[in-house]
Amino acid sequence: FLLAGSTLFVLGSCTHRATNPQGMVAMKISESETHITLGSGEVSEGDKVIFLRNICRDRPRAGSEYNHIRCRKVPVGQGTVTKVFNEDYAAVRPDEGITVPENGIVQKAIRKTTLGE
Repeated sequence: FLLAGSTLFVLGSCTHRATNPQGMVAMKISESETHITLGSGEVSEGDKVIFLRNICRDRPRAGSEYNHIRCRKVPVGQGTVTKVFNEDYAAVRPDEGITVPENGIVQKAIRKTTLGE
């Protein structure tokens, strides 16, 4: 009985929630085209992606000569996948007025659905 309970606990604790694929901005071609490191297994033409950048703070750590660096991802805008080149790369058209961060992070946007779709 103890072994069965332990196995159930271990298996239950191994579950994880699905996350949206993340990649990087590989190259800014122009203000209207950016290449990203998400490909055919992760995005399709027409998918929305979110551009993110890291904001980091350097805080002193009590009792240590080293500081604690804490970063968080901040969204800066969206874009639309216009072409998937291969399993590693795709082209994105940033939304109007978005400044794509060089070497920024890109994440596939969650598609919100409504009942009846």
